[in-house]
Amino acid sequence: MDQPSNESFEFFQRATQKRKSTGMATAHFHLHHELYYLVNGRAKYFVGSKIHLLNAGDFIIIPKNEYHKTEYFSDTDIERLMLIFDDDFLGKDYLDYFEKLSKLRHIRVQAAEMHPLRSIFKKIEDESTQKLDGYENMQKMYLRQLLILLARYGRDVNQGLSETYKMAQDAARYISANCSNELTLKDVADKYSLSPGHFSKQFKKATGVGFTEYILISRISMAKEMLDAGEKNISTVAFACGFNDSNYFSRMFKKLNGISPKKYSSLF
Repeated sequence: MDQPSNESFEFFQRATQKRKSTGMATAHFHLHHELYYLVNGRAKYFVGSKIHLLNAGDFIIIPKNEYHKTEYFSDTDIERLMLIFDDDFLGKDYLDYFEKLSKLRHIRVQAAEMHPLRSIFKKIEDESTQKLDGYENMQKMYLRQLLILLARYGRDVNQGLSETYKMAQDAARYISANCSNELTLKDVADKYSLSPGHFSKQFKKATGVGFTEYILISRISMAKEMLDAGEKNISTVAFACGFNDSNYFSRMFKKLNGISPKKYSSLF
């Protein structure tokens, strides 16, 4: 699959940050899959319409075209490993494992079963650093082993969210389901018996995304589903997803995805 210009990436990434609260400046989508392993620290991932609170040792899967935003916060340094790949790199015979993990999304493995997974990450990093002949094929094999082991040993994380987080998640699901309609801050706030100002503040604090921004994200997500399904008329997609101006839709689509809706539709 061709990648837009800002979608060039390395399969393996290791990142460390000093102790502080930080994260993505803006929400975004990718045309590739991402697998995160949080080595140290704590993080909050808002993916689609769900909030995930990660501790050190947790994994999270972010499938392609899934909106996400991340915040890291810890009193220790933060370290995470990330694998970035598409369906072709993974191979069709292994997509079932990835789909199983995608349904779990936030994954935790018992400490006694972590050694072989850490070993695979070490081998992947060595291949990425040394780049010997055939290193990409070795990376593919290690990725497949990793997904098989995660599917075997990984468990969904049943986390206890605060009432504010639960409210924000429910509101996000409601907005996503109704984004093609006109949604006002007051209408959604009334649903939770909150003032518009208080709801807006709580939603932004929990998700990292503002109310109006999330409506836009939900509409773009809906548009991508229509384009994936084969709809080629950009104006039809724009109006079906709640946009009154197809030019504005195209600008916002490109801003969030790094690619125009017309070019995006040509990839499939």
